[in-house]
Amino acid sequence: MFRVPYDWLKEYVDAPLSSGELAWALSDIGVEVGAVESTSVENGDEGVVLDLEVTANRPDLLGIIGVAREVAAISGRTLTLPPAPIREAEQTIDALTSVDVQDARGCPRYCARLITDVEVGPSPPWLARRLELVGMRPLNNVVDITNYVLMEYGQPLHPFDFDELIEKRIVVRRARPGEQIVTIDDVERTLTSDLLVIADAERPVALAGIMGGRETEIKPKTRNVLLESALFDPVVIRRGSKALKLETEASFRFERGGDPEAVISAIDRAAALIEELAGGTVVRGRIDCHPLPRPENVIVIRQAKVNQILGIDLTAGETARLLERLGFRVTDTASAPDGTMSVVVPSFRRDISREIDLVEEAGRLYGYANIPSRHRVREFVPARREREDKETQRLCELLVAQGCLEVISYSFIDPRKIDLLNLGPDDERRSTIRLRNPLSEELSVLRTSLIPGLLRAAVTNQHRRADNLRLFEIGKVFFSQGTDELPLERVRLGVLLMGVCDAPFWGRDPAPVGFYDLKGLIEGVLDGLRIGGCEIVPGDDPLYAPGQSAHLELDGEVIGSFGELASSVVRAFDLAGPVYVLDADVEGLIRRAGEVRLYEKITRYPAAVRDVAFVVEESIPVGDLLDGIREAAGNHLERIQVFDVYRGEQLPTGSKSVAFSLSFRAADRTLTDEEIDAASAAVVDLLRERWGAAVRGATPA
Repeated sequence: MFRVPYDWLKEYVDAPLSSGELAWALSDIGVEVGAVESTSVENGDEGVVLDLEVTANRPDLLGIIGVAREVAAISGRTLTLPPAPIREAEQTIDALTSVDVQDARGCPRYCARLITDVEVGPSPPWLARRLELVGMRPLNNVVDITNYVLMEYGQPLHPFDFDELIEKRIVVRRARPGEQIVTIDDVERTLTSDLLVIADAERPVALAGIMGGRETEIKPKTRNVLLESALFDPVVIRRGSKALKLETEASFRFERGGDPEAVISAIDRAAALIEELAGGTVVRGRIDCHPLPRPENVIVIRQAKVNQILGIDLTAGETARLLERLGFRVTDTASAPDGTMSVVVPSFRRDISREIDLVEEAGRLYGYANIPSRHRVREFVPARREREDKETQRLCELLVAQGCLEVISYSFIDPRKIDLLNLGPDDERRSTIRLRNPLSEELSVLRTSLIPGLLRAAVTNQHRRADNLRLFEIGKVFFSQGTDELPLERVRLGVLLMGVCDAPFWGRDPAPVGFYDLKGLIEGVLDGLRIGGCEIVPGDDPLYAPGQSAHLELDGEVIGSFGELASSVVRAFDLAGPVYVLDADVEGLIRRAGEVRLYEKITRYPAAVRDVAFVVEESIPVGDLLDGIREAAGNHLERIQVFDVYRGEQLPTGSKSVAFSLSFRAADRTLTDEEIDAASAAVVDLLRERWGAAVRGATPA
């Protein structure tokens, strides 16, 4: 919050806007006027004060002159800067003191003036009143003048008791580790090498850009004052302020960047006031260390571009005059058709860096209300979505349709979570990539699997008594390919099921989620993506419980695995109950997704059903038997369903009975019993020949 007394502001602008008009005008540059109020001070006087919320990109508005410059530009009036008449003594400052800037990056400019024979005392009432209006407590005339100029120019100053400086010189350097200083708030502070200090020949006497030291502060007995005006690196000041937990009016401004030219204007203004109000004598000249001067910021602006963006028709001369009202200097206007101009940006406008910034400045000064409204008709062409995007969206919709909720987790995980997954030493999922600057150890490596993120989400839900979960996530995983190679990125699908299938109901017991629930969900997704020919084969991934996992194979390629998580993994993640997960390659699924679903006319002829059970060896997969039935049954086989698997005393050791329901139908006629019996016999013969299957029983439906 920056407080601007309206009477003080009026000194720099002839016939300015009213306080209400000013509040409205400043809103165009993002300055929020929080309050326009009458404020009483100690002597009973009242003054209108504007409370301004200045954005971080406009540090030039943290001084009353900066605000006045905007007011003058907006209202078309003239900015009047305060006079700084100085009667300098014959003796020069170089003969009495010196400044040594040892850290040019931290202090690009340091200026000093020396005032002798000062009489320290109370400030005149008008000065004290103005400081009270901006919320400052008057101390003495010298300190009050530096605070007054701070509020006036937005440039912090600091006065030193010159006689207290050892060897009467200034050194700008980094603090030595363990150095101490007692600041003017009577707090002893231990310094580190990250802090920039103002020192004399032996010790630090001020925290640069933050706060002065007690030993060299202005006292009633002070007679000679060394006045400092400097420019400090915003990053250095901000780090120091945060490290010391110390924010001041000076650090607030230096953190946002200063004006290198205001360094001179402010110190001359303060020296003139000290000479006038404290009876001092200003020593001739000033020390100005400027090791890193900033080059002029010159931006080329095209008048055609200005008119195109603003939607108005200005000439190059009109645009130049608008910019000059804001302090910009137009150095060259070419005769090019687009009215190209070279514009020198003033040193106090650090927020201006591009042509579009100048267009905005011209537009706001021209007046947004003066820009006519236009209805621009454009043809909007719908964005063309890539096939991968459409199929990924369809995959999400299919999972949501089956009751799943999408999870979005961090791409960074705790490396210890990978160790909890029971992975083998050579498993690809151990090829993690560590971040150079992680937020924390829990987010220090790029994920190689979506499973830890899903488990973390499950833990969070279970702690909140949400035990029945159907979660999924589609996201990238990353694998290391060596120090000199970019990481390998893949898009994976992760699904997690736990709890019960259905909500509790009084008429039945809730059924817990099982392996076949996840298998059914996967088959539903494959069907929705129109992917056929997927084989489910037993797996041996140590992530899963023994005998409770399977691989998904398409065209001989393993595109995923699913099953019940190993109990050790479940316990390691502090979960209760069995957990079933799927980990699949999204790119492999999408690559095989069908574009078109073919529909057939519904036949009016009835189906014929035959149930048949085969006794086979335990080791023969049921999927192989299904493939054999499809091969032998012919074109009229419409559907196969496994409705029973039996193991018991009535069967030979090491065998099982698998019962199938076969449905036959023709589109153009009713099938005869002879045709159905022939197809059934062909099935029996193939299974007997290929796997030694024996018919346990066959019953016409």
